[in-house]
Order: sequence, then structure tokens, then C-alpha cells
Amino acid sequence: MAVPEDELPSANSLISIMRYPKEFRKKVKPIFNPNKNCNSSNTIWLATNVLQVDVSELQFKEQIYQIRNALTFGIMIDESTRGQIKNLILCYQYWNENDQLPSVIVAQLQHVIKCNANTISDVVIKHIQECNLDVTN
Repeated sequence: MAVPEDELPSANSLISIMRYPKEFRKKVKPIFNPNKNCNSSNTIWLATNVLQVDVSELQFKEQIYQIRNALTFGIMIDESTRGQIKNLILCYQYWNENDQLPSVIVAQLQHVIKCNANTISDVVIKHIQECNLDVTN
């Protein structure tokens, strides 16, 4: 499947700004772009998904940095059951210094077998430690 002519500049731009080592590009480019005159839908999919992950990761790291530097932050936990699957959702609430507004982020969504006090506390403590957050805040 070829990319329409009017979408070629966007597709080429997405590929060109990927920030991965040259060796990775050399190995991936022939798989997703075998014909230099035609970009496949796989090329656009790869470039779009890699960039979305990069942007999301950078945004999450920025938010965790703000939480780390906040005077105080709150933790919100929610449990949702869909059939046999139990989901534990961990959110942080903090003051966003950049926007001068309160902010809430979904920090983790995890499937759990049991959703009891031990599971919740283990998940929260582990996430706080992984993000180097100060529990005294």
C-alpha cells in the first residue's frame, strides 16, 4: 500500500526525526521502506508510534519531576473490575508550577489478582520508590 503523494512529506519528516542510533535506522529502514519512491503504511505506523512513545515518556518524566519538587502531592487509587480482570489505577495530584494549576496524572494502570490493602500498599510504595518521590510530601 503506497502513501498518497500529499502525505509523503509528513511521513518522510517523521522518519527523519527519529532519534535512534544509525545502526537501528539501517536495520529498520529496508524492512519498512523497501522502495525509496514509495513509503508503506508500516513506515508511517512505526514513525508515529515511536514518536508518540517518546513524547509520552518525556511528558511523564516532566510531570514526575514536578511532583518530586512540589511541596506536597496526593495519591489517588481506584480499582476497577471487568469480568475476571481487576485493574488498579494509581494517580498523583500535585500543583503544576508551569501552568499554576492543580494537575492529576494517571501514573500506573496494573492488572492485579487481588485488590486488597497489601496489594495496594505494595504497588504504591514500589511506584513511589521507582519515581524517587519523597513520601513525607
